[in-house]
Amino acid sequence: MINVPIESLLEENNPIVNSNDTLEDTIKKMREYNQGFVVILKDKSAVGILSERDVIRLFKQKVDLSENVMKFATKSLITVRKDRSVFFAVNLLVENNIRRLIVVDEKGDFVGTVTIKKLLLKLEEDIYRKNLTLKDLQGRKNIISVSRKTPVKEAIEMMFENNIGSILVVDNEHPVGIFTERDVLNKYDELDSNQPIEIYMSTSVETIDIETSVYDALKVMDSKKISRLVLTQEGKFVSFITQRDIIKAISGNFETFLERKLKSTKDILDIFPELIVEVIDMVESQYIQWMNKKAKDVFGNLIGNDIVTIIPEKDWGYLYSKLLKDKKVEKLKVTDGERVFEVSGSYIISDIKEFRGKIKLLLRDISKEKEDQNIILKELQTYKSILDSIEDMIIIYQADNGRIKMFNRSVMKKLGYTQEELKNMTIFDIVEEDKDFLKQNIEKIVRKGEVVSGKRTYKEVHGGKIPVEVNATSVTFNGNPHILIVARDISLRIKLEEEINYRNSQMQILHNFVLALNKATSIKESYNILAKILLNIVKIDKLIIYRINPSLNAVVEKLYYGFDKEPADFCLNGELLECKVMISGDTIVENDKFAFQCGKLNLNHGSFLCSNVVSSGKTIAIINMISMEENFFTKEKVEFIESLINAFSPFASTLNLIEINKELSLKDSLTNLYNRRYIIEFFTKEIGKAKRLDYNIGVLVIDVDNFKKLNDTYGHLVGDLCLKKVSNVFLNSVREMDIVGRWGGEEFIVILPGSDEESTYQIAERIRKKVSSEVIFTPDNKILNITVSIGMAVYPKDGDNLDDPIKVADEKLYQAKKSGKNLTIR
Repeated sequence: MINVPIESLLEENNPIVNSNDTLEDTIKKMREYNQGFVVILKDKSAVGILSERDVIRLFKQKVDLSENVMKFATKSLITVRKDRSVFFAVNLLVENNIRRLIVVDEKGDFVGTVTIKKLLLKLEEDIYRKNLTLKDLQGRKNIISVSRKTPVKEAIEMMFENNIGSILVVDNEHPVGIFTERDVLNKYDELDSNQPIEIYMSTSVETIDIETSVYDALKVMDSKKISRLVLTQEGKFVSFITQRDIIKAISGNFETFLERKLKSTKDILDIFPELIVEVIDMVESQYIQWMNKKAKDVFGNLIGNDIVTIIPEKDWGYLYSKLLKDKKVEKLKVTDGERVFEVSGSYIISDIKEFRGKIKLLLRDISKEKEDQNIILKELQTYKSILDSIEDMIIIYQADNGRIKMFNRSVMKKLGYTQEELKNMTIFDIVEEDKDFLKQNIEKIVRKGEVVSGKRTYKEVHGGKIPVEVNATSVTFNGNPHILIVARDISLRIKLEEEINYRNSQMQILHNFVLALNKATSIKESYNILAKILLNIVKIDKLIIYRINPSLNAVVEKLYYGFDKEPADFCLNGELLECKVMISGDTIVENDKFAFQCGKLNLNHGSFLCSNVVSSGKTIAIINMISMEENFFTKEKVEFIESLINAFSPFASTLNLIEINKELSLKDSLTNLYNRRYIIEFFTKEIGKAKRLDYNIGVLVIDVDNFKKLNDTYGHLVGDLCLKKVSNVFLNSVREMDIVGRWGGEEFIVILPGSDEESTYQIAERIRKKVSSEVIFTPDNKILNITVSIGMAVYPKDGDNLDDPIKVADEKLYQAKKSGKNLTIR
């Protein structure tokens, strides 16, 4: 009965869905057919399966049932052809630890399914014949149980963690119910994770004494339409027994096989780099029963197929006969099209009449190795002259002692050894590497057939070192294992890589430099950023920047970095026309104390570089760079510094223009004093601060006496000269915190923060007296005296707002004018 075709046991009702259906459709189909699984088809082929165990996972993860079923289905299916025997099907179920098989026809199209239940019904006679009891099977020794008040989510978590399909519900150690995958499936829509499990459990718990025969237990399962029983002993439950446990027990005496005793072996075999295939020998044919992952990757999933789908029939005939005779084969070569495999295997005889035995095969793909060996040997033997013309170094040495047996001309050329010297050397004399490490690599190459690649350092005859990139492989030379090395000199590549890395780092520095300049808000900040790069990145020791006004052709500011104090002697203290960089526009580099390009610099040690910053064709800065190290400014450093300055120039030019425009918007163009708009803005802010901090603010309104007459008599040039003269006096007579502005025409205003009435009067008098001591010359060389009248006020005494103090000071000015001029009225 066990040898009948599997198609005789097909399920009558196969729940099937389309690969485009949703999870909701699939669960409905499982309920409709009252089955614990659904097969998913695409066209006529089975492409996935969803089981009750998967439904448990879906509920636990709260998956949206509108999702496509293929996203959560098991896609790695075990199939069996419909003409295979029941015995073969049982083996597939046991060996691959699954509950059901997908049955296909010769074309691979879906025919139906076979479940454990169907197989058990078919095997009733065998079970009866074996006369096993449930005690012989023992079932699950570690039974999982919960109380009836346990929340559903906790019970599902336990089922999920222990990979079980049911959990027993007990009350005072007495079984009162059972909660199964089928319960989750049937009540999926109404299931509440937080409710006690007693609401949803199946209350019919079928118990059976442990001494009952397996045959009788199976009859109970069939009559009750259940797949599990609770075993009791002396009235207490001790374990579960399932249909899967029974089918494992009756599947034959496979515990004699090594892989049955060591269940974890197949997990280990799955990570092997070699191809491993297990075959069951049914005498007339030999079928593939199991394949490791590597074998499936190479051949595809061929479980259930004849072994000749992998090993050609002509090669298998010889292999099979040798296995039957010797019970093992070692390293026999078989050819599958363009591939060559080295096959080793063993044969284990079965004591079951339904099949002869099992075969375990290990296949190693040696196609490339064989091809490489043939090519290399042929080239070494026939085309040595060609090898001698190759720039790469080629060396062949003995695997056991490292003695060099063959080499091309490039080895002698690059390493400098003579032919006779090389013949008496070993690979250990050439490679600068730990000898034990090299031996380990040789072992891998020879015994495992690996190709070892990496970087090494070879020693020249005079002690020099050459970096090389090597590929080492095993070859058979004169019948003995040898190692073939192809070594490429990578000195130039390393140099180029270093150059590229250096250029990339420079580009990154330039990129960050430009980003920083983009954020600069003033010309001085931009020069500080440039200085930071030159000092910290280029490693210049000292730096002086001369800011130049191209219109005036004069230095307007000197910035110095890396000095403990201000340098005593700046090289640009005289005329700019004496500066060689200013004249030529070229960068000057002096790398030692004997250099003489620039006579302005007194450098007794180290190196010096001087360059200019150009905007719109005009020099806006001269930069002096000093290093304490001689020959510091190499060609590469000079190029990098010039690229920094070239990147810096447009930013400096823009910020310089912004600064000039800002100054023009705030200051009077004639006197260079602040204009009326800025004075009002400043005074408004000062009043706000004075209110918070409670201090006085002095206000002076000043008018040049007899200015109109002077202007009408001597012209506007003399008038402008007069205004400039008094403006300078004002600036030189007030404190640093005070602000002087042109209020309009010949009228000026001075704001004195923190100044009370007495100090305001003293400042006013100082201004008036200094002005009266000044003279100007007319075009005809006449000497003219200048005087001013001043009116003063003090905030908040003369008003607590912007207008009142200015108005009071203006009125006092009017009184001074009426009282004879050249006066201060307070």
